[in-house]
Amino acid sequence: SGILDVPPQNLVSISSIYGGTIKSTELLEGMKIRKGQVVAMIQNPDFINMQQDYLDFKSQMDYLKLEYERQKELTDVNAKRAVQKAKSEYESMKARVNGIHSRLELMNISISKLINNNFYKFSHFILD
Repeated sequence: SGILDVPPQNLVSISSIYGGTIKSTELLEGMKIRKGQVVAMIQNPDFINMQQDYLDFKSQMDYLKLEYERQKELTDVNAKRAVQKAKSEYESMKARVNGIHSRLELMNISISKLINNNFYKFSHFILD
């Protein structure tokens, strides 16, 4: 009997930016891994919420952009206040969409697939 130990230079500790439950992994103790390899599948209800928020905010942003463009065309008729408000609302929503977009990229969630309403239940944890 004995203990199998890994040399310190081969010992690696990994962690995820977002928490969750590990639903699956193909790895066993002592297996070699390479850069870009999926280490684990992590599940968290917040992943779905963030995707839903992204699609909601993206839709609102598209509407607000059109509203802002309409208000700019009607500047002669409308007060500048309405144009400024439309621009402010559009820019605010644009910032929200960009922020969530960046967080989804951190979770390796494809925005192009998400736009087609293909929600991800898992995030792929990939070794960088």
